[in-house]
Amino acid sequence: MHTPHPLEGAGGSVARAVIGSVLLVSGVRRRGIVGALLATAGGVVLRRAAEELYTHVRDELFAPRPDLERRYGEDFDRDVVEEASWESFPASDPPGFTH
Repeated sequence: MHTPHPLEGAGGSVARAVIGSVLLVSGVRRRGIVGALLATAGGVVLRRAAEELYTHVRDELFAPRPDLERRYGEDFDRDVVEEASWESFPASDPPGFTH
């Protein structure tokens, strides 16, 4: 069974991250107005690529797993521990003092 890497299918975002990094470094090294514009453009591209990569990795790693979800309904039997915890709720009632 093939387990895909979390970055599989994120080639466009990785390419944008590389381009943004190159623009940013070029702008910092060039200095002046043109350098500032290059660095700003590189920063914007790099930030967008980082957001896309984060979203892609998050969606891959934390995808819903229907096989692991538990459904509670009328026909679902709770286990012994869960049933005991429901029966003991609330766990500590305040004592009733009468004077």
